[in-house]
Amino acid sequence: PALGWQISNISDCLFYQACTTPKCGVVIKRHSRSIDPTKQCCGRCKGKLVEIEVPDSSVKNAQHTPRKKKALSGFNLFVQQQSKPVRAKLRTELGPKVTQSEVMKECARMWREQKQGN
Repeated sequence: PALGWQISNISDCLFYQACTTPKCGVVIKRHSRSIDPTKQCCGRCKGKLVEIEVPDSSVKNAQHTPRKKKALSGFNLFVQQQSKPVRAKLRTELGPKVTQSEVMKECARMWREQKQGN
């Protein structure tokens, strides 16, 4: 679906999406990552949107740099590796209905133990 391209005077925006069509120049400001560029497009020209980092200068006609993704932290990598085994372990202990919060609590406990051991 197309997004409306209304740009209001939002002073503390953290997230910017820009249209990739060269002649369009639309920049959409948001306080959160509420725009999914895989599902939504520019409301003016139906072009593709990308998340950008905006320099402090004027937003209009600025050179748009695609936003760089942060590297995953050690805890993020640990959770990625351990969540499936932890979920399987909790299913044997608690039954088939294991919530994500229970998995995260157990991963956090294991992470604390691992950090204290080092």
